[in-house]
Amino acid sequence: MPKSLVDVDLLQAALVGLEHRKSEIDRKMAEIRQRLSPDGTPAQAAGTSGAKRRRMSASARRRIAVAQRKRWAALKEATVVKAAPAKKRKLSAAGRKRIIAAAKKRWAEVHARKRAAAKKAAWPAAKKVGAKKAARVLKRAAVNLAARKAERKNIAAKGPVRAMEPVPTSP
Repeated sequence: MPKSLVDVDLLQAALVGLEHRKSEIDRKMAEIRQRLSPDGTPAQAAGTSGAKRRRMSASARRRIAVAQRKRWAALKEATVVKAAPAKKRKLSAAGRKRIIAAAKKRWAEVHARKRAAAKKAAWPAAKKVGAKKAARVLKRAAVNLAARKAERKNIAAKGPVRAMEPVPTSP
């Protein structure tokens, strides 16, 4: 059965189109391999072999190992000679007392600012209701604050809080 001219032309055009698509796919695969390569050089395509690896004789490996051990020994010896123990600095009693005093002073200032802020926040309420009631409000605030501190101490003493397990819900 003779092939018609139209069939041959159509098949040749299809072949050219498929070769073009194949070259695009190859180019994209090469880009992806280059991205996957850790050092940025184009990676070899799968199935293609690179240069043959050279085998090293046992005696050559032995010579290299001996030379490397010799280098390490020289390096260790050099570091042992150089490494003199550094004098450890020690804090004097007077210096320690100064640091403690400064820390106490800073904390006293922090607590004083907190107390002043609490008084300032409670002061408008005291103006409206009178001195006796204001004193009660301040006292109650102080008691509540003390209770919260005690509660925090108890929680801290118990250890870390564990997360509760989720409760199953019925549909």
